[in-house]
Amino acid sequence: MISSLLPYLLTEFGVANEAPPGVIPDSIKISFLAGAAVYMAAIFYTVFTTREYSPEEMKSFGEVAEESQQLTIKTPASSFTRKGTIWTLIGLALTAVLYFYNQSAKTPLEKELYVLTGGVTVFGLCQLLAGALVKSGKLNGFAEVMDDLNFLPPTMKKLAVVQFFSWFALFAMWIYTTPALSQHIAKTTDPTSTAYNDMGNWVGVLLLL
Repeated sequence: MISSLLPYLLTEFGVANEAPPGVIPDSIKISFLAGAAVYMAAIFYTVFTTREYSPEEMKSFGEVAEESQQLTIKTPASSFTRKGTIWTLIGLALTAVLYFYNQSAKTPLEKELYVLTGGVTVFGLCQLLAGALVKSGKLNGFAEVMDDLNFLPPTMKKLAVVQFFSWFALFAMWIYTTPALSQHIAKTTDPTSTAYNDMGNWVGVLLLL
């Protein structure tokens, strides 16, 4: 909330909110640095001041029952390998299609799509690695996580879909609110103009509210 308001406040105190093309205004730089500093300070405060009970203490409270430390992987190595191969090939194919399309298209697709296609590829490679670990008998936490992903409860699968679309909408809002309001209210699409950056400041205030 403070970070959303900072660009407006810094501009009011005389910090420049305009910059040449391709350069981030000082008000935005300072806001991000301040937000990062506060965020890290909060994390370090928690790390150094929060005391965690040891496993022995938790057992004495009756909070933790004795459990077997042996990992149980339900996904066979062959299933890991099959799924990993399919996901890897899909990811590589999507990446190749996106690359060659952007090479010849008059209006290339956003490069951020490589994050999606690369993510699919990495997931496939992780499945292949988990399969290799299971096949060799070297079970560890990584293989367990990959196995859990293959057996997500139905509710978790529904939640994953909801989270995907809700975060997709949030990113769209963060990226396009300032350009949209600047174009329709301030009547400008020039990111170096005063009107555009003043609208960006007001977007921060709106996000705060």
